[in-house]
Amino acid sequence: MKISNNTFPSFVHQTMAQKTEGAKNVPEHAATACLSRAADVYISQAGKELSAAARLRADQETNAESQLHEIRSHKEQVASDKQRIAEIDDTLNDEDNRLTDSDRETLLKERDELSKRSKTPEDQLHETYQQIRALQKKQENEALTRGDAALIDQQIGDLSISAQKQQDALKKQGKDEELLMQQALQERVEQDAKTKETLAKQEEAPSATPSVQESLLQSTMAAVSKNVTDDNH
Repeated sequence: MKISNNTFPSFVHQTMAQKTEGAKNVPEHAATACLSRAADVYISQAGKELSAAARLRADQETNAESQLHEIRSHKEQVASDKQRIAEIDDTLNDEDNRLTDSDRETLLKERDELSKRSKTPEDQLHETYQQIRALQKKQENEALTRGDAALIDQQIGDLSISAQKQQDALKKQGKDEELLMQQALQERVEQDAKTKETLAKQEEAPSATPSVQESLLQSTMAAVSKNVTDDNH
């Protein structure tokens, strides 16, 4: 339902022409009050209809959209945490900052909490590869007994298997998000179609606003006319 700037003035002009022919002697302030009251009812009713339509157009998120929203929110929080970690590192490494032991301890504690909270699967995979590389360097640079060498080989093998699983999990996560986006698109298309259909039915149905306003205008004008007549007598 669309309301133009001329909708209400036009309605008032037509209705007043029909209903006030015998009440030309109505005091100006009474007529003004009548119009004001009618306008309030018209605008209020129209506003309710517009609000209902707006709610339909802005339907709640679909299931897939809600899941995507949670994923995006989590990623945004992680990015914010990592930015804060970088700021803390800059502060701790800035020699010009005269931090007290208490200040430094507080910042280190905050950094530790943020690091745990913001660790992603990609971070975990990176740590696994770092552990593998550290063991490989140990093999290259240190004289190891046969037993130690065998143990390191076993550790590297276990970490390599873990890294492969982490890679597979990341690929699955990416695929799942891609499917979720496709599902969200389909759900949105279906929901928008239903919303459009509902709005079309509302627009086709006769609006009750003019009749409500006209009824109020008639009763108000009748009351004003009666009061004026009684005053003249």
